[in-house]
Amino acid sequence: MNDDFLEIKTSLKILNDIPIPWFVCGGQAVDLFLDKKTRDHADLEIGIFRKDQMTIRAHLKAFTFWKVNSGERSLLDTNEFLELPTHELLLEKDSEKLEVLLNEESGEGWVYRRNLAIKLPIAKSILKSRSGLSFLAPEIVLLYKSTHCRPKDDADFKSLLPHLNKEQKEWLKESLAITSPKHHWIEKL
Repeated sequence: MNDDFLEIKTSLKILNDIPIPWFVCGGQAVDLFLDKKTRDHADLEIGIFRKDQMTIRAHLKAFTFWKVNSGERSLLDTNEFLELPTHELLLEKDSEKLEVLLNEESGEGWVYRRNLAIKLPIAKSILKSRSGLSFLAPEIVLLYKSTHCRPKDDADFKSLLPHLNKEQKEWLKESLAITSPKHHWIEKL
């Protein structure tokens, strides 16, 4: 196993017995796809499907669950089921923190929460790294990152671009044409 991912695997051991699909998101997913650490990361984000949010809560009862809306967090009520637009949970226990991003799905696969017309089959959406960790496909990660386009997002795009296959590039280009037709990544794809 690549030592770059030992810390992630250790942090995510709490999820090993949870009977739902979960996957690493954000910049850490970029690293898992490339099988190397490309930069320092401020946090660890995992994704689950929205329908599975009660299962993760049942399995991690020792954690405090917060819902996050526009950067503001508030305690999650015991039986509260989060609907769109809310998509972020913060779990805390002592010094442990985990950010959980709720992802949409339909019979057709993964669905982009910011535009429900953008979809990708599950088999292409959640990939498995050599270290055994599941992660969100790089083209999806970049689609989310395209909204903010901070320097770290441009760096992730630059790191990933030579490693994306033709189908991944085409999907991202078509998705960006829908969400941000003048995005500067389109011409590079």
